[in-house]
Amino acid sequence: MELRIRELSKSYGTQVALRNVNLDFQPGTIALLGPNGSGKTTLLRCLASLTRPDHGQLWFDGIPYRRNLKLLRSQCGYLPQELDFPHNLTPRQLLEYLGTLKNISESGQVDYLLSALGLKSVADRPFGRLSGGQIRLTGIAQAFLGKPSLLLLDELTRGLDVEERERVFALARKSSSGRLIVFSTHDPPDVERFTEQAIVLQQGRVIFSGKTEDLHHHIPGYHF
Repeated sequence: MELRIRELSKSYGTQVALRNVNLDFQPGTIALLGPNGSGKTTLLRCLASLTRPDHGQLWFDGIPYRRNLKLLRSQCGYLPQELDFPHNLTPRQLLEYLGTLKNISESGQVDYLLSALGLKSVADRPFGRLSGGQIRLTGIAQAFLGKPSLLLLDELTRGLDVEERERVFALARKSSSGRLIVFSTHDPPDVERFTEQAIVLQQGRVIFSGKTEDLHHHIPGYHF
């Protein structure tokens, strides 16, 4: 499984979000970095086929997106930056409903994800009574549901405490074989401890793509 991006550009009115982005993605875990407004969310949304670029092309497994959207979406898990689940639903109800929509026949996935992310004790509690971190963890669980080969996670650890972050990355490590996981973050420890590859965007351009350990050599003084 691979993703290719060539000359990808996207603007919102006069605001340029992405400028001629060229990237190649192979299976593994990749951190997407950059200041607010650098284009991270737009790039993830384009990769998830939720935002149509103005220019450029994307390929999934060697096939252009425009000819492969059904397959892409069936193999993609996406975590948006903002979550707004119905307050009367519970994490278990949401995951079981999404599992039905995804035609997931394997039993036990919902219970496994709830347990792995520390949500078992609140699985049947309405979202209106959950903390922001617990809601975020449920959003992460739905992205992993169905064992997608492509995971696109926007602000993965936003609002999570240290223990919750550890659970998330433990799940990602167990699930990483043969998968591509791209996540955006502002937390340097997450990048340094859990990924070997990083991409840095600035004003819609890629200013670094390579090994995490080389980031400070290529961009001296860079702050996550």
